[in-house]
This record gives sequence, structure tokens and C-alpha cells, in this order.
Amino acid sequence: MSVHSFIEAAEYSDQAKGTGGGVSKLALFRIEDTLVLNPPLPEQQKIAAILTSVDEVIEKTQAQIDNFKDLKTAMMQELLTRGVGVDGKPHIAFKDPLVGRIPISREVVSIVTT
Repeated sequence: MSVHSFIEAAEYSDQAKGTGGGVSKLALFRIEDTLVLNPPLPEQQKIAAILTSVDEVIEKTQAQIDNFKDLKTAMMQELLTRGVGVDGKPHIAFKDPLVGRIPISREVVSIVTT
């Protein structure tokens, strides 16, 4: 078991961590007899490289998700204002009521009924 795994393990978490002044502290006497894994440095470096690689993939994936969210927002703006005709072709005739430019085929209605 690694030190990090030991500290984060639910069964030891409350026991191993002491608190003082609102800052978590590790009580050494609680873990001094615990054995932990200590892989050779080359193996530690490989593990770190793999985890770094995974972090990079996560960051790139998140960037793609963010880009798709931006694209979705832009598409929603375009589709909800300019619309798309029933035949899939864009509207070509527009009117300008109080809400802004919209296709002629659309109506402006109140969301509150009296």
C-alpha cells in the first residue's frame, strides 16, 4: 500500500489524519509501523509518465468538449434566430418584430396567458 493510498483509505482516513488549527496533519505515530510500497526509481518514473499522459488526454478531451459546447451555443443561436426550414433549407425571408430579426413564418407570442 502506498502512503497516499493509506492516507486516503476510508478506514484509516479519520485515524491517520489529525487536525489542528483547521489544517489536516498526518499523525506519524499512527502510521510508523505501516509498510508501504517503494518501487524502484525507473518504475516510479514510468508510472509518473503514464499518469502524466492520462492527464494530458483528459485535458485535450476537456478542450474538445469546451469547443463542442461553444459550437453548440453558436448553432443554437443561429437555429433559434434564423431557423431552418421544414425542407432543411435556410429561411430567406425575415421580419423584425420587437424581439429581433426572425423568419417570416415565425410568430411572436407571450409566454404569459391571461
